[in-house]
Amino acid sequence: KELDPTFYGRELSPSYTTGYPFVSIGNPTREPCNEGCDLQCWTGFTNSDFLVQPARERLDYANSQFYYMFWLNPNGSDDGDVVFSRDGIAGGNNGRIMCYFNDDRIRVDMTEYGGSSYHGMTTNQHRVRQKREWIHVCLVRTGSDGGGQLQFYLNGQHDKSVTLNSTSNGTQSGNELSGIGVLTIGANANGGNPLDKGKIAMFRSGKREIPSDEIAQIYADELPMFSPHTKCSFFGDSDNTNGIAHDQNTGILHVGTSAGRSEFDGFVRINNTTDSITQAISAAGGVVIEE
Repeated sequence: KELDPTFYGRELSPSYTTGYPFVSIGNPTREPCNEGCDLQCWTGFTNSDFLVQPARERLDYANSQFYYMFWLNPNGSDDGDVVFSRDGIAGGNNGRIMCYFNDDRIRVDMTEYGGSSYHGMTTNQHRVRQKREWIHVCLVRTGSDGGGQLQFYLNGQHDKSVTLNSTSNGTQSGNELSGIGVLTIGANANGGNPLDKGKIAMFRSGKREIPSDEIAQIYADELPMFSPHTKCSFFGDSDNTNGIAHDQNTGILHVGTSAGRSEFDGFVRINNTTDSITQAISAAGGVVIEE
């Protein structure tokens, strides 16, 4: 999700604040992140099957701080496979951010609006491309126009800082017809190869600098959802919440729908009942009252 500075999203879905959803081009595959998981991912990318978020002025980060965050399972990807890119519609020198596998590392190329060169930066950690497990990736641009750094985080830990130069700092400008980048996930029409083996989940981006402690917390909170047979959705078919309560003593969140009451420890559903909740829930000290 694209979110304002007080929120961050945790799924690939319509935007919280902008209302600009990702669009599926062709038929990329949506499947569970692991055996029996509720959490879904996207895979099966080709040059004709990928995800796109159209250009919008609200999504123009200009020369501000920004971040890109996602979960990635390289699954033995090939050198040159593209994870995501953001290109100006008019092409040429309208600003570009491209993330792809270079050798066995994650690489990011950035140019500024009107720039004719690019700045290529790679992670310190190597053998990322060959992994067949889920990796949390966060790219954060700090500072302002003409300076700043690109920060790499892998699995909640700081991996590398790269000082940006004044002509290749990833800024974009213009309007919805030129300059502002179209965000493409899983392929890029202007270069590289599609991510035909890899998998992507919970992609998000925003116009702010995320501090390192928050990145570490997001990683720790979301990691359990990727374990086999993990449930993270409401029990049953209903999404309409009729009651919700947080037990401050146990830390368990209780959510009631017409299908029953779901109990969550963090993002993971650990238990459920099948008695319909029609009005309210109250929970304290491990005792739950519902109606």
